[in-house]
Order: sequence, then C-alpha cells, then structure tokens
Amino acid sequence: MLRHALILSWGAVLGMAATCFAAGAADVTHPPVKAVAHEDDVYASLKCRDRFGHDVPLIKVANLGDIGRAWYMNRVPIIAIDPHIAGRLPSKLVRFFYDHECAHHVLGHWFMYAPDRENDADCWAITRARDAGRLSREEIAGFAPYLAASPGSPWGHLPGPERVRHLLFCFDKPLGG
Repeated sequence: MLRHALILSWGAVLGMAATCFAAGAADVTHPPVKAVAHEDDVYASLKCRDRFGHDVPLIKVANLGDIGRAWYMNRVPIIAIDPHIAGRLPSKLVRFFYDHECAHHVLGHWFMYAPDRENDADCWAITRARDAGRLSREEIAGFAPYLAASPGSPWGHLPGPERVRHLLFCFDKPLGG
C-alpha cells in the first residue's frame, strides 16, 4: 500500500498553526501542500492511532529543530519528522522516534500533564517495538553513539547515555509491560 507524507517548511507549519489557533474553528483552509509518495523507505510502515482511535498523519517538516514532534493542528493530531535529520539516522532509530511521538498521542499527554511523560513515551515506544518483534536489545544498545551527545531537554528527555540505559530498562520489562 502506498503511504503519503507531506513535506512542509517549519515556517509553513507555524503559519498553518497560527491560522488554526487564531481562527479557533475546524473549517480553516490550509495552503496547498504537495504530497510525496514513499514506497520503499522507513516511512512506508509508520502507522499511529491516538487514544481515541483516530489515525495520526505524518508530515515531513524541514528545519523542525528536532527529529520529531507531536502536536495538534486544527484539532487534528499530527506527527512531524524532519527528513534531513532522519536521513542521517538508522531506520530503526527513526522508527523509535516516530513511535515516541505516537506515544504522546496514545497516552494522552496533550490532555493531561504527566511529569514523566518523556520517559513514559520512550518506554511505550520501546515495548511496542519489542512486543512486535521489530527491535532487539542489541539494536537499542546500538542507538548509544547517536544519542551520546544529547544533553537531554527541559521537557524531560534524559541525557543521551542515561536515555539509552532507560530504553534498555524498558526493553527488559516483562512482555506487555
């Protein structure tokens, strides 16, 4: 099945978001966006449903400032991925980051504050991949060089080496846990 992703500039996303928030209505007209089909890349298998069972679209956003972000635009849950950053990472790590953003929608982090939300999203992403047989413990350990220089974030992402240890801890939880 052919999956579509949108390619937007960060300015276009901010402009759309500003329009949506200023209008406060579900019938805001968005500027035209070119959809690009991807058949054989990492994006083809990415699927996410939020806590209400709604499909969460993926958009590719150049200069996002991060590998990925989850948010709502015009009351629609979305996941944005920066294709330039993703293009420098192994596909399993890109998939982990996508699943991490999906977790924010699944766990309802937009509707209720959870102080440990970033660690919860990491664990959800890792156990989802583990339970589906898509990720091994050795592959998670292989994320270490890519995360090593990460200082963490004010939003609760752990610094790189600590984050990898946390991901391995999550992987080692009992099946379904």
